Amino acid sequence: MVLVQSGTSENQPLRIVGRRKNRLSLIAVLLLLSLCQSCTNLTREIEQTPVDVAEVQVKIKQAYIKSDTLAAAAIGIAVSGNTVTLTGFVGSEDQSAEALALARDHAPGYAVVNQLETR
Repeated sequence: MVLVQSGTSENQPLRIVGRRKNRLSLIAVLLLLSLCQSCTNLTREIEQTPVDVAEVQVKIKQAYIKSDTLAAAAIGIAVSGNTVTLTGFVGSEDQSAEALALARDHAPGYAVVNQLETR
């Protein structure tokens, strides 16, 4: 974009300003595109829990909730491949064994790893 007439040395600073404006516009567009790309990458990273994994977690958690002896909120259930991992805390070894048995009963075909800590 030319803002002044050409041919005089007085016009030189104005041309530089015009070029700077174009450069700033280009930088702004590139920055905006970069931000959009970042948003796309973030969206790809946030994935929904697969239905089969959620179903296994819900079945086990429901069994824990129905139990009179387990504190369901203190037990975490992670599913990866064909493995269910129990994490968190229970009050006794008997509760740990009950949590393990319930997980095995409600997740047939899955290996269950007991990483529960007794407090």
